[in-house]
Amino acid sequence: MGVEYSLLTLLCSVIVGTALVRTGAFRLPEGGPSRFATLDGLRGLLALAVFFHHFAITYSWKSAGAWAPFGGVCYTNYGRVGVAIFFMITGFLFTGKILKARGKLDWCRLYESRVFRIIPLYLFVLGCISLIVFIDSGFVLKSSPGELFHDYWRWLQFQSGSINRFPCTNLIIAGVEWTLRYEWAFYLSLPLLALVLSRGSWLLTGSLVLLCITLRIYPRIYGGLLSGHFLLFAVGCATARLVTERPGPMQFARSHAGSFLAVGLLIAAIVYPITDTRDLVHVALIAGFFIIIAFGNSLFGLLRWKSVLLLGEISFSIYLIHGLVLYLLFTHLKIADVSQMDLTGYSFLMPFVASLVIASSALTFLFIERPFIDLGKEYRISRGLGLVASLICRPFMRRAPQPPQSIPDGASGQ
Repeated sequence: MGVEYSLLTLLCSVIVGTALVRTGAFRLPEGGPSRFATLDGLRGLLALAVFFHHFAITYSWKSAGAWAPFGGVCYTNYGRVGVAIFFMITGFLFTGKILKARGKLDWCRLYESRVFRIIPLYLFVLGCISLIVFIDSGFVLKSSPGELFHDYWRWLQFQSGSINRFPCTNLIIAGVEWTLRYEWAFYLSLPLLALVLSRGSWLLTGSLVLLCITLRIYPRIYGGLLSGHFLLFAVGCATARLVTERPGPMQFARSHAGSFLAVGLLIAAIVYPITDTRDLVHVALIAGFFIIIAFGNSLFGLLRWKSVLLLGEISFSIYLIHGLVLYLLFTHLKIADVSQMDLTGYSFLMPFVASLVIASSALTFLFIERPFIDLGKEYRISRGLGLVASLICRPFMRRAPQPPQSIPDGASGQ
């Protein structure tokens, strides 16, 4: 599976994005100096990269029966690079929020916004998974009610597992739910990160990065989470401090030389053969690329195209929906017998499947994501919690009665 097919698919995706922009149904980011507009555009390309990765794996799954990396180093690294930079962006943006708030971050509002941003679409996807599982199971209940409750409880914790004993349930969405566990683990660590950043010491930040490097080299599993992935969030955190407090490299990063360097680092990260997941060279290549983009490089203007910004706007939908589209097409509906197709014929389907993924993601964004994002911005829950807390604490906050003041002689009016 050649890289030329992914480039052709990227071109088709930009064309579809342009058509969607012209509908006027989307509110694109302004991209002014207060926003990291290049990251908005980058997210769409990262989601497509993960789609490329899983499109190749689907061929292996349908033709050889193995859900395993396929298509060569590039298609394997598309997924690795995409997820790595997604984690870096998360670390970067939320560290930026902490630095901007200067210790006055409203945690209730932050977590409320995350819930409304992520959970509604995830529940919709879980509903689609359930529908497919029970249709393919002939609506026969193969698990006890207790087992079924446990199945869904695992999924609500972003942990893969079967539903109703249906094999490979998580592959219905290409197994992407695992990254949400790490995202939420990072969100829950934000108060501790804020405490570290409040000290304003680069020594503490460097120590945090060094700790994460150590956990990458000597990985451990904590609560089902592999420690090595947290280095990617740490890179994003350190980059946020660098961009905020050391803006000197910005001029170079936004220059043509910076663009050439970013493209070179990206290509190196895509073609780099990984023999050990603890390899720090690959992380360094990705980090170098990310830092340049975070300083405002637009890859010769590509990341500021309206079509690319639109892909970034719907990137979460692309990320969660693409596996569902792949499964429906090639497993549930079986529109093509992949096992009887050669690799070239299958590769020609990539632009068409990507276009369908983008169109589907645009719909889920407009009718699920955006309404709940807007609802989350009203902060009704956090305001309600604040009101309840004030009512509970009010009896303890009453001022103690003041002793009567003595009346000076001659002031009694008598």
